[in-house]
Amino acid sequence: MKNLVYVLGIVFVFLFSNISAQCPTTDIVIKSQSELNQLFNNYPNCHKITKSITFANTTNAALTDLRPMLKIDSIMGDLVLKINNTPSIEGLSNIKYVGGNVSIQTNDALVSIPKFDSLKHVTKTISISLNPKLISVKSFENLISVGTISISQNDLLDTIDAFHHLKSIQSFLNLYYLKNLEVLKGFDSLATVGQEVFIALKESSNLKVLPSFHQLKYVNLNFTINANLNGTYVCLNNLDSISNSLVLNLPLTTSITVAPKATTISKIDFTGSNKLKTLQGFDQLKQADDIYLLLPSLTQLCPFNELQVANERIYLWLDSIPILQGFNKLKTAGEIFFNCN
Repeated sequence: MKNLVYVLGIVFVFLFSNISAQCPTTDIVIKSQSELNQLFNNYPNCHKITKSITFANTTNAALTDLRPMLKIDSIMGDLVLKINNTPSIEGLSNIKYVGGNVSIQTNDALVSIPKFDSLKHVTKTISISLNPKLISVKSFENLISVGTISISQNDLLDTIDAFHHLKSIQSFLNLYYLKNLEVLKGFDSLATVGQEVFIALKESSNLKVLPSFHQLKYVNLNFTINANLNGTYVCLNNLDSISNSLVLNLPLTTSITVAPKATTISKIDFTGSNKLKTLQGFDQLKQADDIYLLLPSLTQLCPFNELQVANERIYLWLDSIPILQGFNKLKTAGEIFFNCN
């Protein structure tokens, strides 16, 4: 019996050692194609990277084919891409889970984002920045949840058409300083944001499309868009509440329809939308702390017919509006200021 236990113990230790040795147990840094090939020669059965993996080659060490990574379905740490002299990257399409960050930064020749066809969850941040030749972000179609998304400082980026099935952002959505951006589409399924949506695209002089965020129901802090979008913008059709502020600074937009189902928004501020003629929405809004509308070109204002409480103030500076109607159920307001001709 003792011999049997001893033998079983040896077998268990052997099996455990074999399993644990399927992948490296430390962070991995790949600096050349030969290093990547050698990694999977040494660990042919590796499918889950237990730490982080960084791709960072020099201009003299080619790294052109990541297809050995097709064996990998999960990365418990970070995935970092800092690859030189490579316009396109393939081989990451079977990764389903990243436990840390996905960082795509300072790739000097990258034109388009790698296909992440299987990726569903990223625990921390997807960061795409400082890629001087990047033209488009069209990927992440099966991503469901992420900690933060940050896309910035990609000088040639003209199209973001991605994240269409994303349901939850745990912290932040930050899109800013994308001076060549023309089309921003996506986030069609986004329902909750744990902290803030911040889209600052004033430098994007050719911007033609913004996402509608029609499935977004809850934002824990702020929802802010600063952008030069011409024409009409309809957004936030199913929003229920924003705990802090809703800021739409759209200086070229002439008509906005927003948040017809929202019941609570702490602060509403459309200052800077100087060409806005029509503001519709807020049909169910019952409570706000601060409504601040300095809109010199406005000729039609939504009536705020369900608003009962404005704890701090209602400030309306509307030079062009012919008739001001509404606020029929208002019971409590800290301060009321109307300046209308």
